[in-house]
Amino acid sequence: MTQANQTAKNETAKRATRKGATKGAAAPVAAKGDAQGQALAKFEALRETLAAALDKRIAAADNDNQRNYLTQQRKRINTAGEFYALETKGIDAAQIVENFASQVAICDKGDARYVAQYALDKVRKCVSALADGILTEGRAKRFDPYTLSIFKNMMKNDGSLSALDALRSLSVQVQAGDENAVALASRLSCVATTASTQRSSTRAMVRFMQICDTSKGARDEALRFIEGSPVVARLLEVFASAK
Repeated sequence: MTQANQTAKNETAKRATRKGATKGAAAPVAAKGDAQGQALAKFEALRETLAAALDKRIAAADNDNQRNYLTQQRKRINTAGEFYALETKGIDAAQIVENFASQVAICDKGDARYVAQYALDKVRKCVSALADGILTEGRAKRFDPYTLSIFKNMMKNDGSLSALDALRSLSVQVQAGDENAVALASRLSCVATTASTQRSSTRAMVRFMQICDTSKGARDEALRFIEGSPVVARLLEVFASAK
């Protein structure tokens, strides 16, 4: 190596040392960035866990319609950024995703923990709405119309709704049968059988998202917002901002 080259190399090393010292002064910012990066990496790993669970369901699908639906859900899995956004709102998103993925992986319909396919889409949409705080984007609804109707009526009635009134929220064909039935802010016009199916999948979604403490199969159980739940607090905040 020539003397000129050695001198140039020494100068480059000195500049690198000075640059490193300058970076050291900004260590707190870097540390904050590292924490966010670690959180995003954690949620990216959980996305992969959820994807693997859906792969199991896809492989066990009974027919092409189910297989195609599940494949679309796999493609639309929430981003790590959306899960992280929930965490910044005080929501234990990691626990929610871990629990959800573990049950999505169950392929036996006779298992009490089995997740019906329509609940998959409702959970995904709920995560998106709570993450970005938007109920609608253009004409696209963050929540499906069935869940929206149930939520609106729960909010009108102090955060609770009977099983019958949840059905009435979804179908005008369902009659109250009681002169003391609660007033509803929203009613849809689907047939009674569709109302029952959609109520069931919304009940599953609110259980997974820790919005309501529901029991699978307990169709006569009322829906009630969980008191003190950070997910419920965020849900009410999002609905309030949309008014």
